[in-house]
Amino acid sequence: MTLVDNGDFWHTAPPKRFDFSYERLSPTVTELSCEVDGVFPLPTLFLYQSSGRDLAARALGTSPSVAQAEGAYKIRLTHAVDSRTLEAGLEHIFECVLSIPETNFKRQRRLEFEPEHSCLEEQAKMLVSDNKHFQQLPENLKQARHCLEEELKTQREQHVKATKEMENEHCTALYEAAKCEAALSALKTDHSQLLDKYNHIVYRHRNLQEEFHAAAQEKRSLEDRFAQPH
Repeated sequence: MTLVDNGDFWHTAPPKRFDFSYERLSPTVTELSCEVDGVFPLPTLFLYQSSGRDLAARALGTSPSVAQAEGAYKIRLTHAVDSRTLEAGLEHIFECVLSIPETNFKRQRRLEFEPEHSCLEEQAKMLVSDNKHFQQLPENLKQARHCLEEELKTQREQHVKATKEMENEHCTALYEAAKCEAALSALKTDHSQLLDKYNHIVYRHRNLQEEFHAAAQEKRSLEDRFAQPH
């Protein structure tokens, strides 16, 4: 397949990938995503919607995002569908149509959407998810209990270690206090002995002073006697 213009040839590359998928954004909102990758030249991409009551397809006015790399195009077209705006009880059909201009190349992808079934399917998925979480609850509780036991064990070991350190510090403080008490008692004994010696010295000094005064008085008396004429 080629395109011809003024005698020059441009190779036309069909898409390497053409996907039409959906993603639940909420219980009521679904995002449709049509993606084309590795195509050249730039194709046209449209979204159409029809229902079981009205088979005439109507185009959804959505602009695609376009990127180019290595000479090929990558296009993505998205559209959000709110199931509350769709008529219940009908099958709604969404089509993504890809075509390359000036060629007969055309491809399409289709998604069928039923609002009621969609809600039920979403609820079923939520129930399955809840059931899975519920089944995992015993294992999660077991792991949580194990973690708590390990944490409690660690805290207990830290508490025992801290208690021993405090007991050792207390014993050391008691030993130092006993040493200080003994030293103080020795100082008191030395002080008492020195005080006794001091009192003894004072007493001896007082006796010596009295003896000195008596001797001095006797000396003066003798001098007076020798000084008198015979």
